[in-house]
Amino acid sequence: MMAQYCDALAALPDFAPELLMCVVELLKSFNSRSCQLILGAGALQLIGLKSISVKHLALSSRCLQLILRFVPYLKSDFENQLPAAKQNQLRHMTHVMRDYNDHIDEITNKLISVIEHHTVVQLQQWELKGSIPSAAFQQICKQLGKFYNGLTGTMPESMIKDLFLRVHESFKTNLKEQLAIMRITPHDSLTYGLVSQDYSFYVKSMKAMPCCNDFKDESISEALYAK
Repeated sequence: MMAQYCDALAALPDFAPELLMCVVELLKSFNSRSCQLILGAGALQLIGLKSISVKHLALSSRCLQLILRFVPYLKSDFENQLPAAKQNQLRHMTHVMRDYNDHIDEITNKLISVIEHHTVVQLQQWELKGSIPSAAFQQICKQLGKFYNGLTGTMPESMIKDLFLRVHESFKTNLKEQLAIMRITPHDSLTYGLVSQDYSFYVKSMKAMPCCNDFKDESISEALYAK
């Protein structure tokens, strides 16, 4: 549809102001509707989805990024055709680009919050007894694997890596907080040794994923307490 408006602009340059506002409304409508359906979970009622999955979020983000890639070219075409008195209408395109970027950021934050929720729940149930890796860390790594599988094929590995870096930093913060709650410190050599083994299992699981194979192979002390 955007290409059709470009064709119309080339054929009817005198109608550039009107065509510009049509394009702006089209872009706004797509952004708003996709937000309602995915972030707002409207698709659950509309088409009977059981849940909004990681893949749905990733696909929505990629669609927004694809459209956003072409908006500057649209803006340039209209800039060349708009009369001087109407050039201020281009601010609407600038606002649209800002709204799309904000929406993409919201989806990214939602993706991170989804996996963070799972890790926090497991850390709260974490018990350092029995076999290592603990059940909690096995579940954390299992969820990370599902998270990766939901993203791969939809997002490029570079973007997935950026997401996992943020997830990793968040996990280390939550782990440190949980250790404080459990009153476990490096001075508790036996218990802390079990923590260290769990963390090593987590790091190996992360590095097993293609997006994370160059993650730093750090000990828990380096990860949580190094200055």
